[in-house]
Amino acid sequence: MKKTLIVMSSVAAFFTQSSAQNLCVTGRYASNTFTAVTVTSGIAYGANTTAGGSNQILTMDVYQPTGDVETNRPLIILAHGGSFIFGSSTTS
Repeated sequence: MKKTLIVMSSVAAFFTQSSAQNLCVTGRYASNTFTAVTVTSGIAYGANTTAGGSNQILTMDVYQPTGDVETNRPLIILAHGGSFIFGSSTTS
């Protein structure tokens, strides 16, 4: 029990001292940098069989800041609900 507590305390101390987020506080992503977004819709990333047995192409929309030349930037993935049975990425 004591060994587990020491290990968990060490891990917690490591992560609280980590500086991975420092650039987000004062750097490039600290405020809104881009006012326009370029949307590329309907990009096929796979296929699957529907509940009815037919083949369905799975697509995604990619949103990128217009005019950004930075190649290393954060990625956020938002997946809509519906278990791929109903719903749409365009509805809320």
